[in-house]
Amino acid sequence: MSSENEYVIQYSGLKLGTHTFDFEIGSKFFESFEYSDIQECAVHVKMSMEKSSTMMVLLFDVEGKVEFPCDRCLEPVSLPIHGDYRQVVKFSDYEESSDEEIIILPTGEYEIDVKKLIYDFIMLSVPLKRAHEEGECDEELVEKLNDFLIDELPEEPTDSEENEDDIDPRWQALKDLKNKEN
Repeated sequence: MSSENEYVIQYSGLKLGTHTFDFEIGSKFFESFEYSDIQECAVHVKMSMEKSSTMMVLLFDVEGKVEFPCDRCLEPVSLPIHGDYRQVVKFSDYEESSDEEIIILPTGEYEIDVKKLIYDFIMLSVPLKRAHEEGECDEELVEKLNDFLIDELPEEPTDSEENEDDIDPRWQALKDLKNKEN
């Protein structure tokens, strides 16, 4: 099976019931997606398809490790991921869905490409904070970043301290209205 068709499931010839598909996702998988910052990847995706005459329910189990640039030091950090996801696919020529959990396919279709779904579910499994454990980051880079860290915010002038000459003339009329109401 070519890598182009590896994620295309031809469901028309499958019997009603549950079918299982396994996908091994490596770094090459992410090359076709723009703006993916995954550097290395070893993820196993198990997809169960519950097929009925009017719809399919796709259940995805995502498990593995992905490598990203660290949010603090930009050195590679390997993170474990895990997630269980569900996607409903309905067959209809007349129905439309605004629900993101439901995909509508025409009744004449015979296959579905799950590559984008797998990508989305892997990305949803990634932790929000992608950083090394405390003390594991590149110390030299962390010190450089700390040199640019601002400890205190500059004080903003209060209304009474504001100089009337500094006000943009376009906003002066609004300020006058505000003062009339008070």
